Amino acid sequence: MNSKANDSTFQRWKWLLETAIITLAAFLLSLVPFEGLEANGKVTLIIFLWCIAMWIVKPIPEWLTSSLASVVLVTFFGFGAGAQFSGFGNAGWWLVVYASVLGLVMVDSGLGKRMAYYVISKLGSNYLTASYALCLTTTVSSAFIPSAGARSSTFAPIVDNLCDALGAKKGERGGESMPLACMFANSTTTMLFMTATGANVIGLNLVLEATGKTLSWTSWFLAAFIPSLLTIACIPLVTHKLYPPVDKEKAKKLDVSFAKEALKEMGPMRAKEKWTLFCFVLTVLLWATGDLTGMNANIVPMLTVVLVLIPPFVDKKAGDILRRIPWASMVWMGLVLGMSTLVENGGGFQWLADKLILNSAFISNMSFTVFLAFWIVLVVFIHIVFAGMNAMVAIFVPIGMAIAEALGFDAYTVGIITTMCVAVGANFFCFNSQSNVLFYAMERFTVKQQFLSAVVINFIACVCLLLTLLLFWPAIGLV
Repeated sequence: MNSKANDSTFQRWKWLLETAIITLAAFLLSLVPFEGLEANGKVTLIIFLWCIAMWIVKPIPEWLTSSLASVVLVTFFGFGAGAQFSGFGNAGWWLVVYASVLGLVMVDSGLGKRMAYYVISKLGSNYLTASYALCLTTTVSSAFIPSAGARSSTFAPIVDNLCDALGAKKGERGGESMPLACMFANSTTTMLFMTATGANVIGLNLVLEATGKTLSWTSWFLAAFIPSLLTIACIPLVTHKLYPPVDKEKAKKLDVSFAKEALKEMGPMRAKEKWTLFCFVLTVLLWATGDLTGMNANIVPMLTVVLVLIPPFVDKKAGDILRRIPWASMVWMGLVLGMSTLVENGGGFQWLADKLILNSAFISNMSFTVFLAFWIVLVVFIHIVFAGMNAMVAIFVPIGMAIAEALGFDAYTVGIITTMCVAVGANFFCFNSQSNVLFYAMERFTVKQQFLSAVVINFIACVCLLLTLLLFWPAIGLV
């Protein structure tokens, strides 16, 4: 009892001390003259930098940090509430809300598990092919389940069963490669579809608002499918090479009877499952044909949410599903979108980029190709110290575009590639993404094994991204 009380007291003082130190640093920074930046720009930039430090250290939840910053901006510095809270009227914000509903419905329906069990029962003849089957299923499901966390909750138990079939015990060698492969594929595939994760939508909206350009769901897919699929194709090979199964015989002929039994227990598809599947296929088709039909990508999930929640076809009431939306993340997202707009309008990002460039001959003398290579590697690997993709996107997309403009490069291209890089890099440690936690909790691999594998896989992803951007994007008119 005393131990718990001591831990609680320690944590309370810890977050108070961390918050105080970061706040003091921000105050001291405010005393420094920001030559060339007006007062409003200086205020918004300093508060945004305070938020970044708080998001990294995380003494309090991200949404609370953003809420405090918003209150300070509106109450003490006279910024209009309409501007600060404009993110909640952003079409991208609503897209993420509706996509969250679709992800919850997909998980509740059991379609994700049914698909995974079916693919495993057909393709899981050995350990390597089973890994590829899982990566394939995860990749396909990202078009229907717009949440990495929801996908991990679906596939992690199945991976655990496959490790048991191999005879690999928790905490012992022999079953590391498959959980790692599935976790990495789940992270990498968020790059493939614009709607695969909320971070993509946030990043894209920041790019489009800053540049005035547009990007369809199909164009995003065309831009991302080569680096995504090439990287995912390499993942099982890398993890199996680094951590091969100890029991070679079982690995050659894997027992997947549990998948067949699970399908038998689930029985034939129910009418509700078929309806859910129809709604999800319709969603993807409408997104994919947006260029032809003229239907806005933000409207599509609104339509399919209405269809999928029709009372005769859902097991739970719409209110029950809506209550399960991660509203804390939604609040954070809306506030960040508004705050980023304030910093951008105040010239904060451009001023910061100018200072970084003017003080760095290394950056200012780069060619476009060298800068892209440098920036891709930086954004992917700096994810090591960030606890979530949303914060990464909110920070690096505006800064990357500002640096690109200062160097005379295309800010639109840099903004899009930055968003994709954030999706790729969220796999170094379990804290980088909530979706990683479920895989790590299985106790099938160590922190060191995850990190070393991630370094190799993320380097491959960087190379694939750079080559695709330079060789393929011009061919499809994206650059």
